[in-house]
Parts: sequence; C-alpha cells; structure tokens
Amino acid sequence: NEAPIIQVMGDKKKKKAAKISAEIAKLEMEMKSANKPDLKAFAKWEADLKPKASRWHVLMPSKMTASSGANLKADYDGSILVSGKTAETDDYNIAAKNKLKKITAIKIEALAYDKLTSGGPGRSGNFVLNEIELSSGKSKASFSNASSTYDQNKFEAASAIDGDSGNDSGWAVGGSLGKDHHIVVELDKPLEGEDLNLKLLQRYPNHALGRFRVLVTDSAAPSTALSSETIAILKKSPVKRSAAEKTKLIAVYSKTNPSIIAQTKKLADLKKQLGTVKPLTSVPIMRDLPKDKRRKTHIQLRGSYLSLGEEVSPGVPQVFGSLPQGSNPDRLAMAKWLVDRENPLTARVVANRFWENLFGVGLVLTSEEFGSQGERPSHPELLDWLAVEFMDRGWDVKKFLRLLVTSSAYRQKSHVSDEMAALDPDNRLVARGPRVRLSAEMIRDQALAVSGLLSSKMYGVPVRPPQPNLGLKAAFGGGTDWSTSSGEDKFRRGLYTSWRRSSPYPSMATFGAPNREVCTVRRGNTNTPLQALVTLNDPVYIEAAQALSRRMVEQKGTVANMIKHGFQLCLSRPPNEVETSRLIAFYDSTRSKYAADRKLAQEMATNPIGPVPKDVDIVELATLTVISNVLLNLDETLMKR
Repeated sequence: NEAPIIQVMGDKKKKKAAKISAEIAKLEMEMKSANKPDLKAFAKWEADLKPKASRWHVLMPSKMTASSGANLKADYDGSILVSGKTAETDDYNIAAKNKLKKITAIKIEALAYDKLTSGGPGRSGNFVLNEIELSSGKSKASFSNASSTYDQNKFEAASAIDGDSGNDSGWAVGGSLGKDHHIVVELDKPLEGEDLNLKLLQRYPNHALGRFRVLVTDSAAPSTALSSETIAILKKSPVKRSAAEKTKLIAVYSKTNPSIIAQTKKLADLKKQLGTVKPLTSVPIMRDLPKDKRRKTHIQLRGSYLSLGEEVSPGVPQVFGSLPQGSNPDRLAMAKWLVDRENPLTARVVANRFWENLFGVGLVLTSEEFGSQGERPSHPELLDWLAVEFMDRGWDVKKFLRLLVTSSAYRQKSHVSDEMAALDPDNRLVARGPRVRLSAEMIRDQALAVSGLLSSKMYGVPVRPPQPNLGLKAAFGGGTDWSTSSGEDKFRRGLYTSWRRSSPYPSMATFGAPNREVCTVRRGNTNTPLQALVTLNDPVYIEAAQALSRRMVEQKGTVANMIKHGFQLCLSRPPNEVETSRLIAFYDSTRSKYAADRKLAQEMATNPIGPVPKDVDIVELATLTVISNVLLNLDETLMKR
C-alpha cells in the first residue's frame, strides 16, 4: 500500500503490544533515574579509568569473505579495505589466528579513508553494524557490555550485541563521518582457542563498513572506548568542568554501570518482542494536504473539466448550517459538522436505517432519499424523538438497538388480520410486530449457527465458502475458479465472503444481495422458487443440515425428542402436536428409503461433512439430515416474525 497507511491489529495483538510498550516506557523512566550517579561510585570509576590501559593486539586475517561478493583486502597494519561489488546488505566473515591464550574483549575500529564517500568509514559514508558474532571452534562468545567513541542517535553500541540483527538495531556514527571511531565489546567470560571466526552483520540497506580493523585483548578489565572529547574532559579538574561536560561524563559512566547495562539489554529485548507483534494488515488512508499544496477547485461549466468557472472553497450547504465556528474547513471539521446536534439530517437518517433494519420498513420509506424526491415520514414526531435519543445516548448503537428491540412496538405479535392487511399491508402504522424475511447473509449465518458450525472469528482477509460447481472454469477459464477456504474459514459469517462484482456469491445473489456495482442503501425483497432450491441443495445448507442432524442425535432418546430439539434450535419454540406428528411420519417414510439403500444413506449423512460419529446408526443420521433440511427450509426459519 502507498502511504499514508495505518497498521491494523486484532484485539489480542493490541493488548500484547500495549503491555510491552508500557514495560518499555516504565524501563526508560527507570533508566533516566539511574543516570543520576552515586557520587562515590562515580569518583571511583573516574579514578580507575585514568591509569587503565589495555594491551590490544591486531588480528591479522587469514581469510576474509563478504556475502555480497565484495573484495576485502588487508593492509600491513591489519586494516581491511572493502571494494568491488555492492549490495543492499552485506555480512563480513573474518578468520584469524589468535596468539593470546584467552580473549576478554574485542575492539573494532571504523577507519576514515578519503576515497570513501564522505571520507568513510562506511562505503556510503555511514555504516550500521547490526550485530557482532565471535566464535572459536564450537565455542561461541557471549557479550556483557559495549562502548564506543561515538554513537548515532538511536544506533548505540549496545545495539550491536543485543541479539537483534534487524536493520533498525545496531551501531552507527551518522553525524561524525570522515573520522576514526571504535567500539569495544567485553565478553561475559574469556574465549579460548587458536582459530577465531568473526562475523559482522550489516542489514541496513547500503550501510556497510568501508575500512576497518579488528583488535583483541586479554586484559582482566578492558578499557572502555572513549572519544577524544571524553578524554579531554577527564584531563580537566572536576571543578573546572562545565555543566555540559559533566553531563557528557555521566552519560559515559552510565554505559559502564552494571544495572544500566542490564536494563539496556532488557530494553533491547522488549523492543525486539514489540517488533515481533506484526499487524494483521495495513490499510491506506487519506490525509489532507498542507494548505500551500492544496489543489484549486473550480465549478466545471456544463460538467466539462475544460471549461472552468469561478473558484470554490470547502464548505457545507447553507441550508444545513455551517461548519463549527473557528475550525479549519477540513475533514475533521466536516466530521464534527456531521454529528453536530444542530445538523438536521445525520441522527434522523441513522435512526431511520436502524428502524428499517428491525421493522422491515423505515419511518421514512425512502431511507436512501431524505430530499425532495423522498417520502415524508409516517411518524415525524417519533423520528425526531428517536434522533434525539440516539444523540443523548452518545451515538451508542448498542444502546439504541436495545431501546428499539425492548419497545412495545417491536414486541407486538406479527399476526395480521384480513382487516389490517387491507388497511396497512406494509405495516407503516406499526399496528403489529415486524414480519420480514432475513437478509441473504443472515439466512446463511443462521443455518450455520443452529447447526453449530458458525465461526465467531473476527477480522482478517476475505474467505471463500463452498458454492455449487457452476461450470465457471469451462465458460471463463481457470482464472474464475473458486478455491474453497479450509478449516473454520469455511464457516465464517457472510460479512467476510469474498465478492466479485462480475460473479457474485450465488446463494446470496439469489436472496437479493446487491451486486455492489453501486451503493445500495435499501434492498428490495424478492421471493422466487430459486431460493427454495438454494436452501435445499446448496453445499453450505447440505452441510449445515448434516451438522444439525448430529446435534439432534446427541439428544438420544426417542425420535420425537430428537425432532423437537432440532425444531427448537431452528424456530426458537417447541413444535405443536400436529407439527410433531407430521415430522415423525416424514421421518418414518424417509428411514424406510435409506434402510433399503445404505450406500445412499452414507452419501447423505457424510458428504461433505465427513465420517459418521462413533456408535451412530448411518440410516438414522441420514434420515435426520433430511429432517434438518426441512427445518432449515421452513418459512418460519427464514422469516423474522
């Protein structure tokens, strides 16, 4: 996606990221407090530092390679110059003979060179040393501390030994190019062995070392890497140091403080954990351009972009009031205007749509048109009251829906007499409860829900539930093939179904789902024989019937008990005596058919859902599958009344 974008995370990942971020913030505050040193410890550190001098030995490479194929050439003084091929990332491998019995620390000098960009020490001027690895035979060194003569902001020496080789964690010297720098890395415990192998990982694009040298020491207390500036400060008497110099020295001291070192390592670990919490996806968003870069907009005469009239500025139609006073005419101002209590439309339109969703018809019949071409509301005062209630409840949709479904109007019986049907066929006067067919998505979701198959998983990419083989491959080629999703993705809510405008999901299209070529506010209700064929034969409904039959079998007991359980699941009420007797009679006739053809029974009970549960009669299960199919096709199942 092109910028600007936002990262989208699920609830679990959001909580995890928030928890880690809180730990990072807390640790950073603790580290700031720890930067105020104990004066006695600070004085001792300074006194110990002055006479300290480690014996450093240059490592003369016996073999050098670069993952990019670049040339590494060692000079007489042990310095290594990199030339030739370049790549976005590069790892240097250096083998050398160790003349010391043990190694307590390693120093890497990044050396300036006038033939490098900006004088080096990186091939492109700067470099980022993301991670240092040192080993001898099978023994791999672990590091306890790292210090350097210069650290680029957010690319400090400690980041080169934090175990994170990602491109945003490492040591760099941006801001001080064309100068020599070095990093001193102390080992947890001495490394012994004659054959040394050093690996320098450089994963930041086009930021590799151009000239460098490697040194080792066996000193019990290796000297900290100090910049020339720090050395100059140390030479001054403490009373003659400026406030800035004291702050600089405290910062250097903090890097040698064991507690700070431990906290730095923990901080790096936490940041690494935070980096592993990846978003589900990224979504492109729109952002207003700066004022000086905004395009001028003109009236297009007769709709022609070649014939421009007067320039226009952002605003809203005067009939609907004005933007909030003192606000800039931008998207935020428009959003505030939309939900302003003085706006005559927003709350009424939204309230009407929710009413339509529940009652089947809006107080304003033309929910997509509130203008001069729309109908007047059947109950203007009620619409006004609902709009005010919606705003007073903080535009809370759940609270508003609860208000509607607990109202006396909604809880009325949906039974209609001949007289009421003649006087008010569309129930505009709300003299009875709503009686409407479920939407295309709801019909499928309901079948999956009562059968126990519906997945409650939220968010993510679109899924492809089963659909009939419509011969699309033969007609249009392989590009239109539908690869059915697996696992619980087969049974996710209709909201997540992948949609092609040229080839919409068949069962939903049959039940009147719009093709999405244009925005559809109000769906039309259709009633065709094809809809019955969908719920009888579509693979989704067959599998739902098979799953429902298995829920019925779990009841055990008599046939009547199993049928009543399935009936209750589908219709949310028990069957009456007539309904029960008819279903039992149908059960008996169907069972006789499958008892005579067990192969047919096997097909009905298992395809596509899978094997029969243990200790379940295949004939009984196939028969109950047919009963379930009938229940899922009942008018009362498909209608809300």
